[in-house]
Order: sequence, then structure tokens, then C-alpha cells
Amino acid sequence: MIGITRRQVGALLAAGTLARPALAQPSDFPNRPVRVVCPYGPGGATDTQARIFSQRLSQLLGQPFPVENRPGAGTAIGAEQVLRAPRDGYTIMFAAGGAILATPRMQTLTYDPARDFTGISMVGSNGNMLAVARDFPARTIQEFVAYGKANPGKLNGGHTGNGTSSHLATVLINVAAGLDITPVAYAGVPQIIADLIAGRLQLHFGSPADILPQVQAGNLRVLAGSGERRARDLPDVPTVNEVYGGGAVVAWNAFFAPTGTPRPAIDLMARHLIAASREPEVIARLQALGIEQEGSTPEAVQQQIERETPLYERLLTAAGLRRT
Repeated sequence: MIGITRRQVGALLAAGTLARPALAQPSDFPNRPVRVVCPYGPGGATDTQARIFSQRLSQLLGQPFPVENRPGAGTAIGAEQVLRAPRDGYTIMFAAGGAILATPRMQTLTYDPARDFTGISMVGSNGNMLAVARDFPARTIQEFVAYGKANPGKLNGGHTGNGTSSHLATVLINVAAGLDITPVAYAGVPQIIADLIAGRLQLHFGSPADILPQVQAGNLRVLAGSGERRARDLPDVPTVNEVYGGGAVVAWNAFFAPTGTPRPAIDLMARHLIAASREPEVIARLQALGIEQEGSTPEAVQQQIERETPLYERLLTAAGLRRT
């Protein structure tokens, strides 16, 4: 449509479906605790980032920002809780990009994430690392691809769930390099790492926080990254995209508000999140997890979603997971 943005279309549509009337925004927002719903279990990289930035928001804005873990149904349980709350800025969501880009393309939902959520700020991102056991015969990504083509059907790639970055990075190398790696879903990363080290699994695209300690311990090796740029900690390791093309799978996390939340509340939180993301202590905590700080505007979150939509659609179609 000419003359109207996708964001405006979403706001108009939401007004007639899930959106509740926005409450008048008090000038002293926030004047009580702000719930931060994280639709994943505790302890992972997304949960850790939620707590780092929620703590800083609490310190900067003078009100608690408690993080509540509400995992299940591919992030739908937590998202629905946020959408059932009043749209006054006092209930927000912290989630990975896949909650907006992958979940609605794989399952039928009672809501449309791209329409019913508005980005506040993307705070961190990272590419995943293609890890293999230390005795795996390939030493480079090119040797890995040659091995995979010489041994069709013998490569299994562990991942943490359909539509996650670890899963889609596996699909990406299949498409880009012409491999037939079989994605295998696991309940959690510890089981993946154990099977990878033991040789029961051949590869895993994992987060730097999960992979680097195993590399330092001599248990795993990294052959490539899935992101747009090389990992800070492994500058000599190329990305899949620079060797084979096909795009980049980036794990990124952001705060979201239900569409219809008063814009002053969104802008206030975004402003403080951007400021927090530039603090040396916060940057150091993120880099210790292999995560690059972002600190983006609400508009930049929307641009990220629009930029990655074709890639997610292509990879989910290749994986046979996209709803028709």
C-alpha cells in the first residue's frame, strides 16, 4: 500500500482484533512494577539477556522489572499472556526474533506476532557456531561439506527446537552447500553437547555461550559461523554465508510491547535500553556470552523483522515446516 507503513497497517488491524483500548499514559510512567514475560525457560541466553536489561531498566526508571518465565507452545503461551494484559506498558515481552518470525509460520495461533507486537529495542545478537567433536575428520568448513557429500545421510545435526536459530542454521547449510544433514530436536543444550562429544551426533549450531567453553576445554572444534560477521572470539573462522552464500541466520533478542501500548511508554523504555546497551559493564557481560550489543530503536526492530522475513520463509519451506 502506498502512503501507509506496515507498522500502521498492523496497528489498524490490531485495533479490531486482539487490541484493547490503550489506557491514558500517566506522565510518571512507570509508577509501579513492569512485568517482563520471557516465553522460554530460565537459564538460557535469552533469559540471561532479559535479566541483564530488566535489571538496568529497574535501576534507571526506579521501578521493578521482574522477569517471568512462561515457556511452552513455541513461545505462544508467554505471548498470549502478554496480549491478555492491559496495553498500558506494564506488561511487556522479551523474546528471540523467532517468536515473531518463525512461530506464526509453523503453527496456527490466536494472534499474529508481526501485527500484535511492537518492537521496543533489540538489545543483543549473535551468530551460532557450527561445532563438531574434536576428532571429527573435517578441519575446515570446506572439508566438512566434502565429507557430507561423500557420506550422504550420515550427518545428524542437533538443535533446540523447530524454527530456532540452531535449527534454521542447519537448514541454511543444507540449502547453501547442497547437504542432507538430518536435523534432530533435543530437549536442551546439555544433551546435545553430551551426544556431540560422545560422537552420537555429528554437528550442532550452538550459541557462543554454549560452544566456546567446550572449545577451550578441547572437547569441540568450530568450523563456521551462521551469522553476518565472524565471531569476535574466533576471527579466523569464516561464516557459512561468506563461503557458500545463502544468507545469515542470526540469533537476536528484543523487548516487545503489545500493539496499542502508548507510544510514550515505548519510547521511554527504548531510550533507556539504548543507553544501557552502551554501558561498558553491560557490553562486557554480553561479550562474555558471545553476544554483541545492539541497542536499537523501535523502528530498527521493525526493519529487522522485515529484512529477515524472506529468509525465514525460505528456510522454513525448505525444512517442510511452513504452513500453507
